[in-house]
Amino acid sequence: MDPRAIVTSLLVALASHTPGCAQGLAVDAGFAEEALRLLEGPAGPASPRLLASPALAHLLRHARHWDYDVPKASPEALASHLLKKVGSQPDGVATLRASLTHFRQVLQADDGWTRDALDCLPAGFRFQGSALYLTCGYDIGVATPGCASLNGAHPHFKGHPRELTYYAIHELHHVGYMAHHPPLRLEDLKTCGDLLRFVEYSTHMEGMAVWAAHGRRERDGALAEDADYVALGDAATLARLARAFRAIHDDLSARKRQVLTPGDWALLDQLAGKERLWYRVGAMMARDIERSRGRGALASLVREGPAEFFKAHRALAERP
Repeated sequence: MDPRAIVTSLLVALASHTPGCAQGLAVDAGFAEEALRLLEGPAGPASPRLLASPALAHLLRHARHWDYDVPKASPEALASHLLKKVGSQPDGVATLRASLTHFRQVLQADDGWTRDALDCLPAGFRFQGSALYLTCGYDIGVATPGCASLNGAHPHFKGHPRELTYYAIHELHHVGYMAHHPPLRLEDLKTCGDLLRFVEYSTHMEGMAVWAAHGRRERDGALAEDADYVALGDAATLARLARAFRAIHDDLSARKRQVLTPGDWALLDQLAGKERLWYRVGAMMARDIERSRGRGALASLVREGPAEFFKAHRALAERP
């Protein structure tokens, strides 16, 4: 191989795969860089570099675990789908380009944002060996054990690239949470009790991640830029969401042994969809616990798990 080509390959790898902090988090833009090169050039298949990207492998694992509605048969099929989606999206390429700039100049250049995630995780936890990837075309941000990613072409980031920082905190917190509690599998849920366990897991994980980014958003004056934080700041809305969540939780609790029905599965749309109950109510619970017991006690509940998180919040309500 030409020595110059070897040097060039090393420089590309170093530029795209930057340690996020001394503890060994990789902040990797390689997928986004290669996708952008392909999207801005002549139409063609996904390149070997894109297909070999660890970010693509991460997305494929996520898609298969959660049975996402994307091609899952092979890396080639998924990569082709993602490129086509971004290429056909209005301003998709321009949004990805702006996100890549922010990713390089902020997330790769300064690891201060990682401390926001760490601050809401148990003392002593480290992201050693984990990675944050900038990708495109898949959800807005996702996490699997040891890895998180952000979709730099998502419309939410159009004109608002600093939102990437807050979503990076959110998804990286998931990595820390999953290190203590691996993700559940939907195919293992058979009864209302199983679904209740999944709801409590997701409420704890998502609520903590929303809350982890709250402090930086507040300091930056960015709470109004995301609907979850708007809801968290609106007492009337939050009370309504809490009632709706409690009704679902109480109903599932009363029917733990019953086999799940299509109507029970439909509850997930209310919990994770438009109302985003487990994000917003979960963040409210995290906020309430922190205000009463402190950040350290809240962070320790990540190690202890969803049942203790719910128990801690119930204890607040039962105080005289």
